Order: sequence, then structure tokens, then C-alpha cells
Amino acid sequence: MKKKTLTIIIALACAVALALGCIAAHAVTSDRSKASEQEQDASERVDAVNEQEQDDSEKVDAANDEVINTIRNRSYGDEMSLYKYCCAHASDEQRRQLESFELGYTAFSSEIDREGYTRQIETIMGALSSDTPRLTVEQARSIYFEVRAEGYLPGSRELAIELERRYNEIAGAPDYVGGSGLYITVYSCNPEFTEGIFIINGVAGSFNPSLDPHVAVKNRFE
Repeated sequence: MKKKTLTIIIALACAVALALGCIAAHAVTSDRSKASEQEQDASERVDAVNEQEQDDSEKVDAANDEVINTIRNRSYGDEMSLYKYCCAHASDEQRRQLESFELGYTAFSSEIDREGYTRQIETIMGALSSDTPRLTVEQARSIYFEVRAEGYLPGSRELAIELERRYNEIAGAPDYVGGSGLYITVYSCNPEFTEGIFIINGVAGSFNPSLDPHVAVKNRFE
């Protein structure tokens, strides 16, 4: 009888131990499952944040691309100047640069002329690479006579437009466009502005940009 009782006690003890082991194993498995679910939830939240940031970045890139294309195509409208359009769509840093860049020509050094500095404005906005080549006097003169040989008349608006188009194929954009009473386009040959090319009402030539271009008409390409 005692032996049978002992056997029963041992069996019960084993059953209890087995049950406790199962409970412990289930608890561990449950904890691991919860931890895994929490990790998955955290990962999904991170993925959602990353997707949102990517969407926001793509929207910003798309907006920037639209601004750059508008600048390059000159499609901001007749009522809006390049400078004003860029200020309206610039980042804070770009706007700071637009409002503070150095005016390179003593002939056009008034703040009212800031809007005319096309190359500088386009470079700040990313529409023109900072390493875009500059036009040389030799290139400008050669192109001028090519255009003249095609029948464009000196002093004509058509000549000026065609020269600007071909000059821009090299330089990307003029350094300055404007003037008071005259349509003046200026291409600087170097960042120091020690030599440049001008187009004034269909007359083209080279001059020192620190001088009034009216004085330099004697250097025209004729």
C-alpha cells in the first residue's frame, strides 16, 4: 500500500512539474511573441515615417523641378520678373543669397539693377550650374560674324535675339540684362568681371564691365 501511495505521489509530482513546465514554456513563448509583435509594430511605424518623409521629399523635389524648369523656359510670365519669381519660390537660404549677392558691375551697381543679374540668380536657384563655362571674346566675335553672314542686320532686334541664343548655348545665361532706355545684355568673361561682351540694341562688342558700356561701343565687332 505504501509503495502504491509513493508511486501515486511521484506521478502527481511529475504531472505538476510537467504542467508547470508547460506553463513556463507558454509564458516564455507568449512573451517572445509579444516582443516580436512590438518589434514588428515599431518597424512598421518606422517604415511609415520613412515613407512619409520620402513622399514629402519627392513633393519638394517635384516643386523644385517645376521652379527650375520655369526659370529655364522663361515661363514665369510677362508681368513677373525673373528675380521676383525666384524670390517668391526660393528657400530661406536662397532668398538670403538673392538679396545679398555682390553686384559685379560699377555701371549697374544700384540695388534697382539687382533683378538684371540673370546668371547669378539662376545659379543661386540651381537652374544653372556654378561651373557653367563663360563666353570668351574670341567665341563671341566668331559667333557674331557667323550670324551676320546668315543675313541678320546689325542694329536689329533679330540679330540681338540670335546672338543671345547662341551665346547662351555656351554660357547658359547672360550675366546681366537690363539698362535704362536701352536693351543691354552683358556676358562676363570671368568671375572677376575684368572683361566682357555686350549687346546693345543689336550692336555687339567687347568692353571692360567696370566702364559704362556707352563708352565702349568703339570695341564693337565690326
